[in-house]
This record gives sequence, C-alpha cells and structure tokens, in this order.
Amino acid sequence: MNYFSSINEPCPQDKNPAEFFMTMMTEEKAGVNKKDRIAKFVDAYNSSSMAKKYLEDAPALTKFENVDIGTLKYAASWGKQFSILYKRACRNYFRSSSSTVIRYLDQIVVALIALALFYNVH
Repeated sequence: MNYFSSINEPCPQDKNPAEFFMTMMTEEKAGVNKKDRIAKFVDAYNSSSMAKKYLEDAPALTKFENVDIGTLKYAASWGKQFSILYKRACRNYFRSSSSTVIRYLDQIVVALIALALFYNVH
C-alpha cells in the first residue's frame, strides 16, 4: 500500500492491492494513455528499493533449477489453504457495507418471489 502512495497512485483502504494494480494497468485516465501509465509503473518499480532487493536476492532463487516439481510439498495443508482463502473471500464480501445491504435486499426479493410462486402449491 505504501508503494502505491510513493508513486502518487494511492490505493484506497477498502481495495485489494492486486485488483487496484490490475485496474491501474487496464483503465485509461483522461489525458494519459495506457502505454504511458504502464511505462510510469515500470520506471517507478525499476528505481524502487523493492526491485533492488529482488536483484540482490535473485541468485539465491536460482538454486531450485534442478528440483523435481513432483517431490515438492506445500507448506500448508489444503484445509489451511481453504480456510485462508475463505476468510479472505468473506472479508472482501463484507468490506463494502453498501454492497452488503444490496446483496441482502436482493436475497429477500428472490425469497419473496419464490414464496409468491410456490405459495399454496400442493
């Protein structure tokens, strides 16, 4: 989140940073074309401390060149991975209060329509 602020593109608090980044890469703003925006992000990253740290760590990352992928194990079980993803989905689902209210109203309307259609059906 601080990274986006440092390049004058602050990410809103209620927005997923990955989604925000993808939106920034695909959306055109008035007066700035897409290629210029992408070039701005690339230049900002290349001159950032994150890029420098990655380049320092890159030689250590190549030690996995001859590893058989079939022998690798996940650090977390599928249950743990599922629970993490489920919590993240719930957090994103309830993050916006206005859309949560709309979802509840939508479910109530669908339930009332189903009630009207199937009331007194024998």
